[in-house]
Amino acid sequence: MTPCWWTAAGALLPGDFSAKTVLGHVTLTRQRMVFGEQKPTTVGSQLGALGSVIDDLYKRRQVERAPLVDVPLADITAVSKGKFRLNRNILVVEFVDGRKAQVTNSFKQLDALLRKVLTEEHGKTIQQDAPDSWRVA
Repeated sequence: MTPCWWTAAGALLPGDFSAKTVLGHVTLTRQRMVFGEQKPTTVGSQLGALGSVIDDLYKRRQVERAPLVDVPLADITAVSKGKFRLNRNILVVEFVDGRKAQVTNSFKQLDALLRKVLTEEHGKTIQQDAPDSWRVA
């Protein structure tokens, strides 16, 4: 049995979904693509009572915050490999509404999985544009 989700660590680059670079994880399920922000480790043990208060406030903020990218896989129109400075492993995903999400360190891990899920689970046809880019037909 194949797993129902995959995760890759990376950073969401500035663009349609975020005004700044945000560290986090891309989670790909059979139905959705979700990018959640990664929070730094807790500081409670290092700062004593003050650290505990900061941790509580931080946990409350985490619960209230929604994922930055949460889109159905059916909305994906194109996937390509991008580059940002020295990083050449950028996953660039285009959606039906024209928005793009660029996630670092994710192309090699998620390219084949996106193809497989879109063809097998959603019945989509993949059209190869170039060696590192394709469109959903």
